[in-house]
Amino acid sequence: MHAQFLMVFPAYAIRDRNDFHYIATPSESTPAIVILTDDDLLDRYRADHGLIGAGVPFYSAPELALFLDLLPRHVTRIAIDPGTKKMFTGSIEDFLRKIIGGFPDNN
Repeated sequence: MHAQFLMVFPAYAIRDRNDFHYIATPSESTPAIVILTDDDLLDRYRADHGLIGAGVPFYSAPELALFLDLLPRHVTRIAIDPGTKKMFTGSIEDFLRKIIGGFPDNN
């Protein structure tokens, strides 16, 4: 049996001070960009982690994909709703392939 993942929009990245918020994923040594899928999770996550930055909304899969494509190249992982039962972590490349079929064309 394989698990299904449903991406809900709007989704949010957290802008904190001078950069976006990243976490270290348990199985990887590379940072993961944190994406949260609702206002309550965003507020709770900011409070739990002492973050004061704003949530940056993405209203569609292509919008989120463009943002992910513009991240620094050393950020190769994504953590969606970390700390919840519906948490998803994985490579950005695999995630994008699942939600929109790959990276956006920047040409």
